[in-house]
Amino acid sequence: MTFIEHWEGKHLKDKIDNAFNHLHQKGFRHSIFAWNEWNSFASGTGAESISQVKGLQKGGAIAIDKSRKLNWLLDVSHLDEVSFWDVYHKTNQPLIASHSNAYAICPHERNLKDDQLKAIAKRQGLIGLNAYPTFVDKQQPSIDRFVDHVAYIADLVGTEYIAFGFDFVDYLATYEIGSSFSTQETIGLENVTKIANLIEVMEKKGFTSREIQAISFDNAFEFIKNNLKD
Repeated sequence: MTFIEHWEGKHLKDKIDNAFNHLHQKGFRHSIFAWNEWNSFASGTGAESISQVKGLQKGGAIAIDKSRKLNWLLDVSHLDEVSFWDVYHKTNQPLIASHSNAYAICPHERNLKDDQLKAIAKRQGLIGLNAYPTFVDKQQPSIDRFVDHVAYIADLVGTEYIAFGFDFVDYLATYEIGSSFSTQETIGLENVTKIANLIEVMEKKGFTSREIQAISFDNAFEFIKNNLKD
């Protein structure tokens, strides 16, 4: 390693340490390294056209170490598949995918493949299912199709690793942030007022009251309680 590389590495670590410490004092405890882009932490979904090398970057490796020391939650939603596995192998802590669905039901890069879902469950992690239409079904997103994701993941890894991460965006003002939101809606699950409908559909699909309670609240509460040891 050259002196320049050493200096740049130390400078980057100091910047990330300072940022984490500042945010920690403000009450932040949850980190996600990318959105729909490549950056100095990781490569995210939606970054197909980039020329940079995908996967966890130097900043991301430093951030994982800092997250572990501060007991922050590591969120793998929005990471592309390469970055997902880089993060998984860089740490042994439980991971959360706060708003991702099953790729087997809807093959979109924002959704998780079976081996990813199993890897999260193996670590006692959490998968928050997303009601955003594009990730529910590419042609006909609906409340029933959303429940298909719930049922598929429940059969694959168990209901104890499932929560809701609806990702409702109907309340957001319009901003130019480099990516437009879908004008399509998940029929029957358009916004937070439709959650009662979801519970009814889950009951009809055979989910028990105990399973619905766990997915709606208990699993997320237990995950946060067990992993935020401040």
